[in-house]
Amino acid sequence: MDFEGLQDFIRHKMRMTHIYQPIVIKTLLESDNMATAEDIARAFLNEDEAQLEYYVRIAKRWPLITLRNHGIVGYERGGRNGIFTLLLEDITPEQKARLVELCDLRREEYIENALRLPWFNRRGRRRHIPGKLRFDVLAKSGGVCVACGISSRKRAIEVDHIVPVNMGGTSDLSNLQALCYKCNAQKQDRDDTDFVMVQNRLKYRNPECFLCMSSGRISENGMAFAMRDANPVTRLHSIVMPVRHTGTFFDLIPAEKALCLDLIDSVKSEIQGRDRTVTGFNVGFDSGSAAGQVEAHCLIHVIPRRHGDHGRSAGGIRSVLNRE
Repeated sequence: MDFEGLQDFIRHKMRMTHIYQPIVIKTLLESDNMATAEDIARAFLNEDEAQLEYYVRIAKRWPLITLRNHGIVGYERGGRNGIFTLLLEDITPEQKARLVELCDLRREEYIENALRLPWFNRRGRRRHIPGKLRFDVLAKSGGVCVACGISSRKRAIEVDHIVPVNMGGTSDLSNLQALCYKCNAQKQDRDDTDFVMVQNRLKYRNPECFLCMSSGRISENGMAFAMRDANPVTRLHSIVMPVRHTGTFFDLIPAEKALCLDLIDSVKSEIQGRDRTVTGFNVGFDSGSAAGQVEAHCLIHVIPRRHGDHGRSAGGIRSVLNRE
């Protein structure tokens, strides 16, 4: 393509769904028409304000604190960025090259040591979450942090494991959530102290509870499972419940609630795949004896509805209470 053709494309034909296309072309122009995928990815990061803000915060925290305490780096406040200064006397080019080589060596040592940790993959990073899966998680959250609700336009959003990898959590859609970097950092700080307590709670099963000991599960994930109701209100009436023995939905920890709700979606799809006459659902749970709860194990009813299955359906759940 000649100059005129590329100019016309940029001016009139470039379909802008994001800033990526012009950055690719600009990077190639500034690199003698050739660049690696990593070069282009770095150019993307340089234009992503949310990511830049995140790493600006990182730079001004732990590495700066440690290096300043050792008298190696100085820092002068100045607006958003500030100025870093290497407190080093004049050195020769050879000495500078040696110091750079030593820094690279220490970085490689860190990666090598990280390989021995169970939650790191062979590249020295946490287990990889494929791009498509990351997109699905972010799309599911609507591009906002599920904890504080901030938009990805205002703060970088990260994909986080609900059940941590070192507690047996998997990289499945049902075990992933979108958190902004701030909420994710705060969650991690709390998890460091709560892991043992949470892990012990999640192991609890009541041998006298037939739901804890039940078989015939139709679906399950890390913290919840589903089965058909033994006394169905309608055909394919199913129940979703936490694996842990606990009394009511309100007693569940946030991760259990999230995985129960994800499983409700799966059960709904499974039922509709089996029976095309299902056009509606009643979904709910009983909490406490006054509400009619019989079993001491929390369970959520997923009741498929078909037109005319129980006479008048107007009013939904409210109509059931009115009839009683």
